[in-house]
Amino acid sequence: DIAKVAEKAHAHGAKVIVLEKLAATGGSTALSGGGISATDTKFQRAAGIEDSKDSWMELWKERQASSNENGKYPDYDFVDRFMDAAVVTTEWLVDTVKHEYSAILGFGLDPVKRLHFAKSDATTKGGTTLTNNIKNFITGEGVEIRTETEVVDILVDESGKVIGVEAKDKNGKIIVHADKVILAAGGFAKSEELLER
Repeated sequence: DIAKVAEKAHAHGAKVIVLEKLAATGGSTALSGGGISATDTKFQRAAGIEDSKDSWMELWKERQASSNENGKYPDYDFVDRFMDAAVVTTEWLVDTVKHEYSAILGFGLDPVKRLHFAKSDATTKGGTTLTNNIKNFITGEGVEIRTETEVVDILVDESGKVIGVEAKDKNGKIIVHADKVILAAGGFAKSEELLER
């Protein structure tokens, strides 16, 4: 979704820069099989696969009940929005980014064919294909990506409004002033401190 935001911001005249801590973009997605779960997509319908958001939600609730029956997560309103966004994203990738899917499969405990796998060659994982397609698309749209550039602080003015970030790269400190800052840092499930906070 950060790619969609970057593309739309750039299309509306904003100068967009992506700061990536690692030497390459893609993170854990690039290491994955590149499958995207989504329900009732035009690709499923074209393949004769019947699926619904209700079916997927039932699976989420069933799995949650078996793993953490009284947990406060997930927030099912958020899950519902996520499911809608997954359809939009899956189709946007093909229609706009020119990404391709090789197969739609079921996986693990979910036999329903709703995982859309990236078309890739024998030398590239599907996740790498997916993230490279996104990177190539947004850079082709004029978005700058700076790798090996770690954001170390969020800058705020005296009223508390975010006005940019401080980052560092191999040459030292960088200040990026911005009207909008979007954090796309993934989760922090392995940080006990952040989970506690």
